Amino acid sequence: MLETFKVLIVDLFFILLISLCTEMIIDKQNFSKNKKALLYTIAYGLAIIINMIFNVRIDNSFQMDLRHTVFVMAGLYGGIRCMIPLLGFIVMYIGILYPYEAWANLIAVSVETIAVIFLSKYYHDWRLRKKLALLGLATILNGLFVMKSVQYFFDFTTGYDYLIIAFYGGSIILLVTMLEWVRNSIAINRRIQRAEKLELVSHLAASISHEVRNPLTVTRGFLQLLESEEFPIEKRKEFFQLAKSELDRAEGIIRDYLTFAKPYPHKTEILNLEHEINHILEIINPLANMNSVTILTQIRNGHIMGEAQLFHQCILNIIKNAIEAMETNGGSMKIETNILEDMVELSVSDTGTGMTKEQMDRLGEPYFSTRGKNGTGLGMMVVYSIVHSMNGKIQVRSLLGHGTTFVLQFPRIGKAEIPSVS
Repeated sequence: MLETFKVLIVDLFFILLISLCTEMIIDKQNFSKNKKALLYTIAYGLAIIINMIFNVRIDNSFQMDLRHTVFVMAGLYGGIRCMIPLLGFIVMYIGILYPYEAWANLIAVSVETIAVIFLSKYYHDWRLRKKLALLGLATILNGLFVMKSVQYFFDFTTGYDYLIIAFYGGSIILLVTMLEWVRNSIAINRRIQRAEKLELVSHLAASISHEVRNPLTVTRGFLQLLESEEFPIEKRKEFFQLAKSELDRAEGIIRDYLTFAKPYPHKTEILNLEHEINHILEIINPLANMNSVTILTQIRNGHIMGEAQLFHQCILNIIKNAIEAMETNGGSMKIETNILEDMVELSVSDTGTGMTKEQMDRLGEPYFSTRGKNGTGLGMMVVYSIVHSMNGKIQVRSLLGHGTTFVLQFPRIGKAEIPSVS
């Protein structure tokens, strides 16, 4: 008896291994319905062959293995198209090699086929508990029917028939539990992937609107100035030119996001820090004036490697956030640069509301903003991304109620390198 159950446990292991591998292969490949049925047929056919190899003969009369368990699993998970060739294979194999057992096997597979055809109509709509209960009950009833038939027609019994029937029922329950767990895990993983894609689209849309809002806000500031005050023709032309350049920047941001899925090489160049910061200040000054913010500068010229548009986007986000932190009562902002041995340091300080340590730790996370519902947090996420893409570092110092300082460090381009790069 012990030898019989050892063999059955080995058979059960191979069935479980083949079944799980088949589900994983189907998950990785986008098979059609016909190809899935073919794969199930091949996989469960292999499981039946292995079961017939690892079998035990009781009293040199009847062959004992789990081929009928495989047959039922094939019908439930592979469908009727999978069962038909396996049914023919089992009957032919037993009929040719073990004709004495042919009638007993034919009775068993006939009952199993009828049961599977009936159950398969509703099987995949049931909850796991219902599947296990009904399959366990059906397996035991089928086992009792086959056992009594064999006793009646062939006058044969193992002496521990009820233990074997219980093992068959347990094996079905174990296989179904594992297969359903794998299928549920695959389904959950697909839902997670789908949710991540939707979240990415949501983040992308919010990021686009946030980044485009910056140049539009600056343009609005210029237009409001032109509307409310009289300026010389030259100054008006300058304001119009700056407004047009900001609209061009908005168009460039949209274009970059539209090509987001198609990587392209960044057009890096040597940036003159003093020139770039002065250009940024021309853009942002109207917004600062509207919010009663004074901008002080202490610029020492240096050169860094990067893409001008991305650098502008990064610094504008930091300055705009600083202005918004002082929009209630106004204040002052200081922008200064320091030339270190191999780095260029750019700092932006404000006298705004400041931040707590917990808020500083979360800077750069999507959808985290110190402005509550009025902010998305995507601006700072873009800042961190651009600084890292330029091989730079970013540090933040802040005290609640006393203001914030952003310190950006970028690799310095020496004077000797400028002619060779340009």
